[in-house]
Amino acid sequence: MIVPATAKLRAVTPRLSIPAGSTLGPLAALLLACAFFTVRTDTFLSGGNLSLVIQQVMVVGTLAIGQTLIILTAGIDLSCGAIMGFGGILMAKLAVDTGMPPLLAIVAGITVCGLFGLVNGLLVTKISLPPFIVTLGVLNIAFALTHIYSNEQTISGLPSELTALGNTFPLGHTDVTYGSVLMLVLFGVFAYLLSQTAWGKHTYAIGNSPEAAR
Repeated sequence: MIVPATAKLRAVTPRLSIPAGSTLGPLAALLLACAFFTVRTDTFLSGGNLSLVIQQVMVVGTLAIGQTLIILTAGIDLSCGAIMGFGGILMAKLAVDTGMPPLLAIVAGITVCGLFGLVNGLLVTKISLPPFIVTLGVLNIAFALTHIYSNEQTISGLPSELTALGNTFPLGHTDVTYGSVLMLVLFGVFAYLLSQTAWGKHTYAIGNSPEAAR
């Protein structure tokens, strides 16, 4: 009897996956740190403190989603933080100094950040330049543009649309920011996409071997 290849794959594919050592290490370190601070203080596990911790990491955590996709495809991006900074200052100045509608300023900032990413991607994929060198150069360009465009000045009087994700809502006895919720939702969405969709499987395959994936 001839057994279909898909049946053979199902037979040898384990149903339960065990996290790799590279995942268990940071997880163990995180659990040990949480245990240490829990013992040292009575307020570490309080709702207010945990909400504050999430607020402090929500910007970097959101950037980490994009960085994760890049690392999974065997790349690296050193410029994402500087590009984010330039996009933020661009949105603020367009909305405050030029009177542009806040939502349009947000779209303009995201578009400019996307163009930076497009430049990075084209230089790496079409010209085959090393991603480390490309993104290091773009980091310095974005960093310089941020200082030049902002003129080293603080921008105040931001419209409410630009600060909406920093607003809070009560959850029990804890105030939670909308930005924290958005970050956690994005985590869930991309975790699902990477683990349960063909696009996610292709992403991992490209990172393992672009030629084999092709």
